[in-house]
Amino acid sequence: MKTIRTMAMVSLLLVLTSCASLEEAKRKKQERESYANPFYLKYLDEGSRLDKEILLRIDALRADPTSPEMHNELGALLFDRRFPKDARYEFERALHFDKRFYSARYNLAILELAEGNSGRARRLLKEVVNQKPGHAEAHFTLGLIYEKSGRTSAAIDHYAKAYTIDPDMLKIRRNPRLVETELVTATLLELYDSRSARASVKFLAAPDGYEAPKPKEEEREPVLGLPEPIEPPASPPSQSPGR
Repeated sequence: MKTIRTMAMVSLLLVLTSCASLEEAKRKKQERESYANPFYLKYLDEGSRLDKEILLRIDALRADPTSPEMHNELGALLFDRRFPKDARYEFERALHFDKRFYSARYNLAILELAEGNSGRARRLLKEVVNQKPGHAEAHFTLGLIYEKSGRTSAAIDHYAKAYTIDPDMLKIRRNPRLVETELVTATLLELYDSRSARASVKFLAAPDGYEAPKPKEEEREPVLGLPEPIEPPASPPSQSPGR
C-alpha cells in the first residue's frame, strides 16, 4: 500500500514538473515572438550606430528573452531613440526577471521623471537607495525632486549624501544636472563641520631651493649715554738739569 502511494506521489510530481516545464517553454516562446517584429523595428536604420546597438539587443533577447541585463540595455537605447513607452516596457521586464536589479529601477525612475511622473519616480528612487545606499545619482535625483516640491531640508539631506559618496557630483561634466539646483552652497555649509575646518588649515613648508640668510659678524656698538673713554696724553721725556 505504501509503495503504491509513493508511486502515485512520484507520478504526480512528475506531471506537475512537466506542466511547469511546458508552461515555461510556452512563456519563453511568447517572449521570443514579441521580439520577432517589434513596432519600432520599421523605424530603425542599420546605418545608425544607435540603431545597430538596438538591433544587437533584440537579437540577444530573441536568443534569451529572460535576460534582465539585455532588457535594461535595450530600454536605455530605446529611450535615447525616443521610444519611451517601449523603454518603460523593457525596464519593467528587467525588474520582472530580477526584482533586485536596481539599475533598471533607477532607469525606470529617470524615465518616469522625464514623463512628469515625479511621484512614481520618487518612490522608485527611494527603493533604489534603500537597496543601494551608496547610489550617488539616485540621492542627487531625489534631492532635485524634493527641492522642486519645496522640501528644502530633505533635498539638502540627499544632496549631502550624493556629494559625500561621490565628490565629483559637484562637477558639471560629471553631473550636468547640477545647474538645476540652487542649494549647492547650503549643502556645502551643511557638510562643513569643525573637522573640515581643521582639515582646511594648511601650514606651508619652506619652498624648494630656500637658503637661510648667513649670520653677520657681530659689531661693537657704543653704549648710549656714556662718553667714550679718553686715553691720557703721553708724558714728555724728562730732561736732566745742567745738560
